[in-house]
Amino acid sequence: MEQITPAKCNRSLTLLLDRLLADTGFSQKRIGRLQRKTKECEQFALFYFTRERERCGYHYSLTMNLGFRFADVDKLTSEFQNEDYAASLGTAILPLYTLLPDPGVSFRKYDDYCAEEPLDGFAEMLSKDFREYALPFYEKYDTLHKLEAYLDDALRTTKRGAALDAPRLCICRNRRGGGYCSCFAAVLCVLGEYEKCRRALEETAFPEGEVKERIIGYLSERGQVKKR
Repeated sequence: MEQITPAKCNRSLTLLLDRLLADTGFSQKRIGRLQRKTKECEQFALFYFTRERERCGYHYSLTMNLGFRFADVDKLTSEFQNEDYAASLGTAILPLYTLLPDPGVSFRKYDDYCAEEPLDGFAEMLSKDFREYALPFYEKYDTLHKLEAYLDDALRTTKRGAALDAPRLCICRNRRGGGYCSCFAAVLCVLGEYEKCRRALEETAFPEGEVKERIIGYLSERGQVKKR
């Protein structure tokens, strides 16, 4: 019997999802990656099978992360974080299972695929969840103004010590924990909202340090603040 590896399952699932989700605009970019372009950003889904060492046979676990990329924001975020710009990184990602009802339980539906069974049923289930939960997620963050509103609320909520109502996005460029602040500042600057960015440095949870100084320097070059 031919050995069924996670890599082979990845290839098969990619082809199945490419067909099942074709009407959504998402298509195969490469094995384990679907993506589509909107007016303002690029949206993608990354997925792969793995096998836990303690499991026997061909029982694999699927991980799927949803993400989006605003290239101009990412370039400026990298500048604020003082790191090289890597186009392969997105702006933010979030695991699909966190969007499902009762995510602490729901993730298990992706956690035990038996590769000795046809993949079609598993792919159908995943494509249904993708339509129900992933597509609204992408719509929620498909413009810079929507992303700005989320980051503004997240930083103000953090400053109050409260919890967010929605799952917390993972900002991909998050060196030394300053990703949210850098990304928020970058979004505002790309939108030309320099005065709002200046106020945000004072009113939200921007930590003191090199990142904040670089943002101040960027604004100073545009006549918005004076360097300290």
